[in-house]
Amino acid sequence: MTSKKIFLSHIHEEKELALLIKDNIVEAFAGFVEVFVSTDGVSIPAGSNFLRA
Repeated sequence: MTSKKIFLSHIHEEKELALLIKDNIVEAFAGFVEVFVSTDGVSIPAGSNFLRA
């Protein structure tokens, strides 16, 4: 089964809230959903091309 991807958009000031929401979604869906948050340091590794990632 292909996992689904959620793009979580947020403003810089709400980074901590976005990360909290991401963690809760990942936990609630037990790995069946991937959450993309540009500021988490994982979704786009340092040095990566943002538009390609």
